[in-house]
Amino acid sequence: MNFLVLLDQAKSTYKTKFYYRIILVLNIPLPTKKGRITANFTYEPSSSPPFNCKPTTEYLEVILPYWYVVKKFSKHSVKIPNPKIMTEEELAALNKELQTLEVEIQERRRKVLELNAKIADTIVSQDYEFTSTDGGKVKLSEMFGDKKNLFVIHNMGKGCSYCTMWADEVNGIYKYLEGRGKSAFVFMAGDDIETHKEFKKSRGWTFTSYSSKENGFTKEMGFQGEKGDFWPGVSVFEKTGDGKIRRVNRDWFGPTDMYCAVWHYIEMLPHERINQES
Repeated sequence: MNFLVLLDQAKSTYKTKFYYRIILVLNIPLPTKKGRITANFTYEPSSSPPFNCKPTTEYLEVILPYWYVVKKFSKHSVKIPNPKIMTEEELAALNKELQTLEVEIQERRRKVLELNAKIADTIVSQDYEFTSTDGGKVKLSEMFGDKKNLFVIHNMGKGCSYCTMWADEVNGIYKYLEGRGKSAFVFMAGDDIETHKEFKKSRGWTFTSYSSKENGFTKEMGFQGEKGDFWPGVSVFEKTGDGKIRRVNRDWFGPTDMYCAVWHYIEMLPHERINQES
């Protein structure tokens, strides 16, 4: 049993956390020549020899053996907690609470979709025309193909790293939207078509895409500001019986959104707290 301590050379502080199945963080006061600093220790099984040091550009990793931590820091009230062993009744109560929360989340999600649908509901003013990456002209109505619905991803362009992450993800799922969702799918980039074409090739994206800069479609849909800046999100359209194009739903993309799985994997990490400012 060893302890991994991260020494931040720039700030001369210790930066780690204490893991033991369930996250357990200990704030431990340590003596220094200039006073006391607070440290968090991370428990990690390690095959590395004691006091193994691994320098990086940001910190120095030091593996401290269990006996050394106890001996060195016991006078500073360092305690090594064990994970709590719960009874069957306690586990059952937690599982029941969890199930209740999951049902509540599903109900609230449905409510969010209903409200977004009411806000989004509009008839597109015209059949906008776009230039495809191969140079051809395509109207919005033609993007449906033989599908009733059309997903349009609004993207800020190559300058936004988050938008690139969202695009990487939709590149892996758009075929399921076309198949299981029985809907067409297109991507609207916030760059001119040549810039987007080059960036798209570098990322290996295979979805159908166009540039948002060609016309006022993205602004009409509410994903472009007065100064011309684009905002990320998704719109869903359908063709009406009289041949018009109606938007039936929309939502925004951002940290914690329901559309990027990366956020939800990251927030499972004990030390992560994803929010709108992430």
